[in-house]
Amino acid sequence: MSTTQMLSHHVDEHLSSGVTELTLDLRDIAFMDSSGLRLLIELNNRSQEQAWRLTLTPPAHEGAALVLRATRADTRLPYAQSMDR
Repeated sequence: MSTTQMLSHHVDEHLSSGVTELTLDLRDIAFMDSSGLRLLIELNNRSQEQAWRLTLTPPAHEGAALVLRATRADTRLPYAQSMDR
C-alpha cells in the first residue's frame, strides 16, 4: 500500500515519455496487499485501452505470489513467465 502511489507515478512518467512497452519486475516483492493487486489490474486495463504493452515478471516470494494466486490474477495478468511453482 505504501508504494503503489509511487509506482503509479513512475509508470505515468514512463508512459508520458512515449514508452509503448513496460515491464514491471515483481521478483523482489515480498508482500502484496489489495492495493498492489488493484494497481496491477488497473495498469493492465489501461494498457489495453491505451494500446501499450504491459508485462509482469512474477514475484519470487510466496507472500506476494499468494495474493495473485488466491485471486486468480496469476492467470489473468500478462506475465513474462508462468507463476507455477
